[in-house]
Amino acid sequence: MIRLLIGSLVAAAATFMLGFVFFATPVAEFGYKTASPESQKVVQDALRTMGETGTYYVPYGTTAEAVAMHEAGPTAIVKVNMRGGPPSDPVVLGQGFLHMAISMLVLGLFLWVLRAALPTFASRVLPVLFLAAVAAIWARLGEPIWWRTDWANAVYTAGTDFASLAVGGLIMALFVPRPRRT
Repeated sequence: MIRLLIGSLVAAAATFMLGFVFFATPVAEFGYKTASPESQKVVQDALRTMGETGTYYVPYGTTAEAVAMHEAGPTAIVKVNMRGGPPSDPVVLGQGFLHMAISMLVLGLFLWVLRAALPTFASRVLPVLFLAAVAAIWARLGEPIWWRTDWANAVYTAGTDFASLAVGGLIMALFVPRPRRT
């Protein structure tokens, strides 16, 4: 079990570095648009009227007015944090690393449970890649279908999720001990 804990930290470090490349470099421009400073100010002022931190679907409702607003567009899913904070908050980065380590540990436990059926690294590669693909497709590619968000962001984040889960999963596959011979 110590091997899995160490592996989860190594895998989390790798996925953390990938996250930096995907979201803190110009590569992120493939998946995210930037509004003008004037538009950002207008939107930020409007967000203050929301009242509390939460996820809002705008417009929302079943009244004739809400339906007409929805049909006319634009629509949005807005994730609001009323507190704000620094863009690279060390606490958030630490919590993110912990999230990645726990996720990799769970992935390692999945592989550990299947170690008799998947006794070697080579036998674990395809299951890890399929699991990464399923997670990325399920979590990200449904958004533009169900919420009518943009495909560019969905494909970008699905790709980043797949790459991170695949790299982390392959690292975990290295750390899963071989089954004991009886």
